[in-house]
Amino acid sequence: MKFLKLATAAVVAMIAGVASGETVKITNIGHGYFSGALYVAVQEKLFQKYGLEPDVSYVQGGAARATGCAHQAS
Repeated sequence: MKFLKLATAAVVAMIAGVASGETVKITNIGHGYFSGALYVAVQEKLFQKYGLEPDVSYVQGGAARATGCAHQAS
């Protein structure tokens, strides 16, 4: 529960620095415990409260996928 509160606070801090009326692009790497803050923010319309429109894209995560992305970047 403490992690969820911290993660939610982090999402609020990220969107607070963005100008009003913008689309915020968010990449989510899973549908697990760590995505809880994002789900809460979307469900409670936290983005719209600050005049933002979330553009959430879901990608497959995992160690193999992360290694492949890191290898392409170098």
